[in-house]
Amino acid sequence: MADGSVVEHVVMGPIIVKFANRTATSGAIALQGDNYPLFAAIPMEEMDVIIYYRRQELLVNPGHAYMAELSLK
Repeated sequence: MADGSVVEHVVMGPIIVKFANRTATSGAIALQGDNYPLFAAIPMEEMDVIIYYRRQELLVNPGHAYMAELSLK
């Protein structure tokens, strides 16, 4: 967890995440209570999207508008 604690949760999936003209396959962790879901960095990298902080928006990378580009370093 973000606070350094270790907890066990059920992982569900695979799930398909779609945004604009992009798709990613990922897993989801089932959390209990009023927890907010987080969108992880790996699916965002796979979809080649960027966060525009000033407008609080998720955008398709304008440098690769028609197809995601993923670096496999």
